[in-house]
Amino acid sequence: MKLDVLELILWSRGAHPPRRVAFKPGKVNVITGDSKTGKSAIVPIIDYCLGAHHCAIPTRTIRDTCAWFGLVIATVDGLKLLARREPGGQQSTDVMYVLEGDALKVDKDGKAIIPDRIDTPNFTAGQVRSLLNRLAGISNLDLEPDSKAIEARRPSIRDFIAFVFQPQNVVANPDVFFFKADTTEHREKLKAVFPYALGAIDAQTLLDRARLDRLSKELARKERELANIQTVSARWQGEARSWLDHARELGLIPKEQADPRDWPTLVDLLRQLAARSFNDARPDAARIDEALSQKLALIDEERKVASEVFELRQRFNELKALSETSVAHEGALRVQKDRLALSTWLKELSSSDSPNPLIDPRLSPSQELDTLCEALACIEAEAARRPASTDVIDKEITRVSNLLAAKVEELQGVRIRLQRQTAVQPAEEASYSVAAIERFLGRLENALLTYDTVGADSDLAAVIERLRGEVAELTQRVSESDIKRRTRNALQIVQTIATEIVPNLDCEFESAPIELSIDDLSIRVVGPDRKDWLWEIGSGANWLSYHIAVTAALQRYFMRTPSHPVPHLLVYDQPSQVYFPRRLAEEGRTRGEERESSEPIEEKLLDKDIEAVRKVFTVLSNEVNLAKGRLQVIVLDHAAEEVWGGVEKVHLVEHWRAGKKLVPLEWTLPFTQ
Repeated sequence: MKLDVLELILWSRGAHPPRRVAFKPGKVNVITGDSKTGKSAIVPIIDYCLGAHHCAIPTRTIRDTCAWFGLVIATVDGLKLLARREPGGQQSTDVMYVLEGDALKVDKDGKAIIPDRIDTPNFTAGQVRSLLNRLAGISNLDLEPDSKAIEARRPSIRDFIAFVFQPQNVVANPDVFFFKADTTEHREKLKAVFPYALGAIDAQTLLDRARLDRLSKELARKERELANIQTVSARWQGEARSWLDHARELGLIPKEQADPRDWPTLVDLLRQLAARSFNDARPDAARIDEALSQKLALIDEERKVASEVFELRQRFNELKALSETSVAHEGALRVQKDRLALSTWLKELSSSDSPNPLIDPRLSPSQELDTLCEALACIEAEAARRPASTDVIDKEITRVSNLLAAKVEELQGVRIRLQRQTAVQPAEEASYSVAAIERFLGRLENALLTYDTVGADSDLAAVIERLRGEVAELTQRVSESDIKRRTRNALQIVQTIATEIVPNLDCEFESAPIELSIDDLSIRVVGPDRKDWLWEIGSGANWLSYHIAVTAALQRYFMRTPSHPVPHLLVYDQPSQVYFPRRLAEEGRTRGEERESSEPIEEKLLDKDIEAVRKVFTVLSNEVNLAKGRLQVIVLDHAAEEVWGGVEKVHLVEHWRAGKKLVPLEWTLPFTQ
């Protein structure tokens, strides 16, 4: 992602003009100066203006004197001014001010024309994050559909800022390798988006995941519908047969006609009945007697099936109790076995032939010891038999459970038929009237229409087959094994690049390969005999070298992909801190300046330390050269030009010494509103 910081801007709470610090794209931009001049505030200011959720800008001087913080950035969409209000007593504020397009004018030198004061905000931090996400081309789909976990949410420009900043507490830290990776929330989200940053997961993969999630749910729903259609339960059959019973009682079915045995024939007969009228009804006393007999038969059947359900339920409860008892018995056997285990050792001592009682003490054989050993053998034999008996019990529980479910369903069917028989009340004359027969036929026709609506499976099987094909294809395309393979391949490339960079730095293990671990968000140094995590090797020089090498290698890898979502920007704060004390670094001056101390700088700062720091700038310069202007680097350091001067592509932004600071001195004096 093209995101060059052209200017960092502070707006005063007073009447002072804005403070503007200019940077150059395609350069290693260096701000050098004394301590307490505001160098370490640069990272949190840039982060805050890029939509950070919390403001980490140092309090007191900077926050007390500044009303707004801002950046002028260059993007593929042109220049943009992103300004954000100082949050006051809050952790942050969403109030922002943005100028872009025709609204952001430039002078004859191409420098952005900014307002002297900002009075009316026009953007929110959320809108700025969305703007940056759009510029980065980041997908708006979640990493894991239907998951509420933080790490499953959609990638954001805020996640990729971890690859940009190396603040003072991170740049040479053996325990924390990436920006904000010292908090659980940021660590988990960074681990989740790492494959996306490496290209193992792309926008199409996220789109396929979302579509797979939607189609899988649709397929499951269709399969349930088909299962409901194809598997007609005893409840449905019981209800359908109750319609036949009532129709026979009303004389709509010939007395000699037997009930259908299979479901399709039964449904066909019901359709024939629905097409009849009251003129087809031939009720008579014999039919009524037959209906009463059927009712009595149903009562007997209901009693019989209910009894079988009761017996099966009793059997099931007994088996469950037996299973629980068996588990408890196993625990008791284990306790006894543990207690008696000592007896075998004692028996071995009693049979020992060693002449030295101190080395190999002996015990006299005893009947009690033999009894204990025999008891242990019995317990071990019983414990060995238990798995087989447990399997038998489990199988029987499963069998009885299935029988019980089938009988309960059968009982429901019988009771439905019985309820309908009871509701008919054949003794009442009105039940056989023309109106009653017409109502019966109407209800039957409506029931068949409902069945046809639910049970129409002519096209459903074809739809399911199509969905299964699409789900199988998408599953293969978003295969986790393929994503892991692509991630490993990408990591291998990054590791190779980093291994090539390390020898150019002041690293003790310059020839050792490294491994970048996403799960641990750290690296391992691969030695001849073992692999050591970064925190397991010593020396701040080693830690700094690996931080520089890996962050530079990641950027070089990212730039292989056109329009990669990670900003091509690196910001390092105090990389020289591991080599020499801050006081000595601050005494360095640019060539030609008068030194306060007559002692040569080379005698204070060891030549090898100067050379080591210079290597860092040389490596960063080389990365900028390889990027051909696409990479911008900002270094904030105490070391003066005496240390890094003359390195190609290094651009001195400002010296913050002799009273010059990020916040001008006049801002800290009493001011007039």
